[in-house]
Amino acid sequence: MSYETSAKSQLDGRPASDHIKVLDHGDMEVFLCIEGFGSIYEASVASQKSSQVKATKGTSLYWKQVTDAQSKNAKPRNALAVVDEMAKQGKAGVPTLLSNIIGQTQTLARSNG
Repeated sequence: MSYETSAKSQLDGRPASDHIKVLDHGDMEVFLCIEGFGSIYEASVASQKSSQVKATKGTSLYWKQVTDAQSKNAKPRNALAVVDEMAKQGKAGVPTLLSNIIGQTQTLARSNG
């Protein structure tokens, strides 16, 4: 079952368009790479998996290969590094889509008491 299907099954009749956003480029890690945080993920490619990264640098496939080649424990570390970098850059460092999703979440929270 996909994440989208699983999420839709939890909506209890609420409109999916208000609650679910499918990222154009796949998962959140690929999205963050495309949005300018790729160097964080490149720095944590596991040495034994680096040969798996063969696509043209900067393409969606490249970033997917980079995120798939991470060491086992890299996901939380990378997430914190991305958040730290966003904080350093301020509001301009937050990708527009992510900012919109957070805004929609706040709107939904306010409307549901």
